Amino acid sequence: MKAKKLNTIIQKFNTPEILAINYNLDKLDIKYSVDKTDEYLIRFENPFGFKCIHERDMMDYWNDKTVTDNWILEIIEGGWLDQEKSRSFISDEMFQLREFLIEGIDYCISVFSLNEPIIKPIEINTRKKK
Repeated sequence: MKAKKLNTIIQKFNTPEILAINYNLDKLDIKYSVDKTDEYLIRFENPFGFKCIHERDMMDYWNDKTVTDNWILEIIEGGWLDQEKSRSFISDEMFQLREFLIEGIDYCISVFSLNEPIIKPIEINTRKKK
């Protein structure tokens, strides 16, 4: 496994969690929480594929210190994309796809994309409802 940390606007990861996934062919939106007060929208434009899987089923990934020390990364080799390439993954042959991993405390999302995600903060209404 070889991975690299993505430099993002997210500065702290106290309890990162994937809250929601919305896919509509043109984009994949991931609602992502890093603690009780900070949430982000992580968007992949025109993704080629994605999977959401519990972290306990990704044991091969946890042998790499870059993966265990970071939460949003690009998988350079040894990940899901390499598994698909071994099965004649034509999209990668045509487009040289990249694999990204968004980790949560329980679930993780792997994404095939040409580009890094766009990450924007989400305003959280902190006022109590009456």
